Amino acid sequence: MDCRVALLLAMTKTVARVPDRRKTLLYIHRNAGRIPSGAFACLKEHALTESTISSAGLDERRRRTLFRAWHRGMREMDIIYGKFSDSEITKLSDAELDQFEELMDLPDRDVLMFVTGEAATPPEFDTGLFRKLRDFHTHDGPIFG
Repeated sequence: MDCRVALLLAMTKTVARVPDRRKTLLYIHRNAGRIPSGAFACLKEHALTESTISSAGLDERRRRTLFRAWHRGMREMDIIYGKFSDSEITKLSDAELDQFEELMDLPDRDVLMFVTGEAATPPEFDTGLFRKLRDFHTHDGPIFG
């Protein structure tokens, strides 16, 4: 069964409505015994790969950047860019935001290799913002933890 189908079935069988996105982790914890095991992993994965902040107070550019950070097409980069964005989007200067957008224009696999150290970071992308992004993810454990 497809993970998304299992997720939908689990949620509709255990509650009358789908839980608020921000309360998904609490929902998983409280309903762990009632969720089929295949859907449990899918629910947890779903909860870990979406923004934890509201874009309501952000200007249009930051809202767009936050959305792009969480919708990469590669789950690892959703987490790397997304969690960094959730934490830093309101603190970034316009120059740093320019650098972040340029970084997001690169192929995800390349940036993942730069962040994890699999490949050397080209000098034009080895900026203060990139080092901040890289240092934000210490890789001492799972990147979704």
